Amino acid sequence: MILRSRRLATLLILLAVLSLGCSTYRAAKLYQTGSASIGSPEPQNAISDLERAVLLAPEVSQIRNHLGIAYAEAGRFQEAIQAFESAIRLDCDNSAAFQNLKWAERRFAEVKEAGARQ
Repeated sequence: MILRSRRLATLLILLAVLSLGCSTYRAAKLYQTGSASIGSPEPQNAISDLERAVLLAPEVSQIRNHLGIAYAEAGRFQEAIQAFESAIRLDCDNSAAFQNLKWAERRFAEVKEAGARQ
């Protein structure tokens, strides 16, 4: 199970970045819309917004964590793993990213193994 506390994380990110300028404000809005799109039938919408948010605020661990979740939902496990690892490099206390990384690594191994059997 992927862990996320959308409301709290979104609020914290918005508060943290609002004081940093226009591009960071745009990143916060993209983070908010991308995070809201997680779990929707079209994970590409979340991926698109969150990738743009990362470009505008590359130092924000929570954005990368949610990007990893969106990648995982789209079945893009290698990219999800990279996003979670980046989130952890930025914030070694991001426990959600640690747990999501473990889950994504297990899921990627399962998918890889299933493909090898076919």
